[in-house]
Amino acid sequence: MGPCRDGPSSARSTVKRACRTGRCSPVYVLRSAAASEAIGERIVRSDDGGDSGMKINGESGALSPSTSQGDQMSSVKLVMSWCSPMAHQVAISLRHKRVKFTLIDEKVLNRNPRTLNANPLYKMVPILIHTRRLVQDPLIIMEYIDDALSKELVQLLPSDPFERCAARYWSGYIQTKVIATVLKCVDQDDGRLTECLFDTFTRLDKILSIVAPECCFFMGDELGFVDIVFAPIIPWLQALEHLDGIRLPTPLECPHLHKWFDALKRHPSVRPSLQICSPERLEVFISQTLRNQLVGQ
Repeated sequence: MGPCRDGPSSARSTVKRACRTGRCSPVYVLRSAAASEAIGERIVRSDDGGDSGMKINGESGALSPSTSQGDQMSSVKLVMSWCSPMAHQVAISLRHKRVKFTLIDEKVLNRNPRTLNANPLYKMVPILIHTRRLVQDPLIIMEYIDDALSKELVQLLPSDPFERCAARYWSGYIQTKVIATVLKCVDQDDGRLTECLFDTFTRLDKILSIVAPECCFFMGDELGFVDIVFAPIIPWLQALEHLDGIRLPTPLECPHLHKWFDALKRHPSVRPSLQICSPERLEVFISQTLRNQLVGQ
């Protein structure tokens, strides 16, 4: 693959593969710093209302940014759609890291051209803009946030190298196996998928009984990387359960899973996302907008 030509002639793109759960995800391109800043500048300037189709909602973490990183954290912007579980993974991470940030609300089914240009391979949100540089892919963004922002306050990934590997492994599993299966159930009326979903959550309960038998969260008593990856899919499960009668394991069948659900729903970093993307709002969106759009395609 040749270098990107959307920046200065001296700039070169770096191509990497992100390996998760023993397999490589599709190639993604990290743009040169100059090209990334140019696109970030265009997105930020589009936020004034105009014809961008975006609107800005200010949101901040529980605490003010530290003095050492005040300028750095106040320059954080998150391009997201209200219903995207992957975007809420990033929003929860920012809240938990106590980072002040601005939400740029992207339309769900009518992407802004500037957003498409910012993520040309996948054409999807979330996109993090930090000091006018762009970072794409939710799990990569979460690691970037952990490394670059508010590092002295809260860490999403464990400090121990083995535990960090375990957190990445289980996050990849949840993203590719659990969340992907839930979202497939939205647009496919397939009994095999719902049966697969039930089996997946039964398996997840067994995993929890091994890795965190006495803990509220996946890898301990504090909210961490794996928990944040999973949390935004909870309202989707509740909406599908009510809309389509999808049967999920009961607390008697999967006690560890439901204990985890309850801890996530109560956590102050998670609650705002569950309120924005509530089951009731999702039910209306799925039944009246999303499925009608899918039928028309």
